[in-house]
Amino acid sequence: MAARRRDRSPDSIIAQRDAPMLPQAKAPEEKIERLPKSDQSSERQPTARERAATWIVRAVVALTCLAPVATPALADAVVARAWARALRCPLVRHCLFEAALATWGFFQAIAFYQFLDSTEAARRWRFDRSAPVPYATSSDSRRGGLEAGLYLGGIAVYHAFKAKAPPAAAPPTAARLLGELAAGIFCYDLLFYGIHRAFHARRAPAWLRRLHAEHHRREDGGALRARETTHHSLVDGFLQVLCNVLVQRRSLPPFSGAPKHDLSRCLHNVVVTYMLVEIHSGYDAPWCMHNVVPGLFGGAKAHEHHHKHGAACFHEFLRWIDVLLGSALPP
Repeated sequence: MAARRRDRSPDSIIAQRDAPMLPQAKAPEEKIERLPKSDQSSERQPTARERAATWIVRAVVALTCLAPVATPALADAVVARAWARALRCPLVRHCLFEAALATWGFFQAIAFYQFLDSTEAARRWRFDRSAPVPYATSSDSRRGGLEAGLYLGGIAVYHAFKAKAPPAAAPPTAARLLGELAAGIFCYDLLFYGIHRAFHARRAPAWLRRLHAEHHRREDGGALRARETTHHSLVDGFLQVLCNVLVQRRSLPPFSGAPKHDLSRCLHNVVVTYMLVEIHSGYDAPWCMHNVVPGLFGGAKAHEHHHKHGAACFHEFLRWIDVLLGSALPP
């Protein structure tokens, strides 16, 4: 077979220089064959206690989802009581409350996984079985504080020109709360999938790939760490925030496109920030979404593979588009 002539144009040289840092996506027709299962973690089988813990989490999730159907009066009463208590707190009415809640969600989730990183007991759940590391460093704290300040400052500037509507007095039904939460997660994942895939596209310009390359630059050769969730360029972070803002604005049918309820938006902020941290945590723990619902969520398992190889697993949470395009990791 004749050797291909290499393109030595400036754009090609830049793309080749960046390629190891940000691998390109395969075309849909190039099906990925024999994807590795989940790096080193696939060699370890869960213990009986770990399988039991996973089934307990599944049961809690299933009961929560079924409650609005099986016991709607009770579920609605619980939601109404929670919203009434929330409204008694003055902070809930502040224009920055939702943004502050999302920031708090990030810090709490990152702190949780950093605590696990510092313990020997959690080592068996890491994809790379790495030894415990110190809880946090000053550089991580400074970076996190700077990013939080930029985010909250941007939201404050926005509300200086557009006043935030007061929170709704009436509570949502439990069915609406869970429906809006599920729709928000699905739509956020769908919107960012296209952006994420564009970053890795074969014909993406070098400047676009470099915007996302910051997120793929690793601190070491091991598995991801939770603190790397927010290690990205300003443009990359802005696009994620934009996707989140768009899915938070309106509800979807069967709620007639009405404004999304305040409680649904708050719950979305807490759940999505945790999910983002989990997929960057480097953990294959019993409670992780890829173990609780393996056929539906790619989770940390798929995202770990994406950060190592780049040419597959472009979903943040789910995996259905990757399955259709042949770029999914087997569950």
